[in-house]
Amino acid sequence: MKRFIDFILILSILFMGAGCAYLVIGAIGAAGGATYVAYIKGEMEYIYGSPYDKVWDSITVSLKQLEIRIGEEEKTSSNGKITSYMKDGVPVYITVNPLSPDSTSVKVRAGTFGDRRISELIHSQIYQNLRAR
Repeated sequence: MKRFIDFILILSILFMGAGCAYLVIGAIGAAGGATYVAYIKGEMEYIYGSPYDKVWDSITVSLKQLEIRIGEEEKTSSNGKITSYMKDGVPVYITVNPLSPDSTSVKVRAGTFGDRRISELIHSQIYQNLRAR
């Protein structure tokens, strides 16, 4: 419960910020939690305390749950990219990079210039799915 409250606190701080070059750093917890949050120039990055493959699976499940159509997937052992589309055709670009055996970076950009609300929604769903596993 504490990690969830911390997560909501970080999201609240993000909503209060303004401008494209916005950065927030916060500790949320261990396994499955986001340990770093950044929103810079339309791209939101979370670093999850989970292995690369587990995070990848959570992303694909999250996109399906949010009814975001996956268009193209490229996954290697060193990184991955997903291009997906909202119902209204807005593209969503996701980049996934393993940082260590138990740490994975996920960057989300919705649209050409970035949509913080959509990026937060996607990250929130990924976070919830990681916690459930």
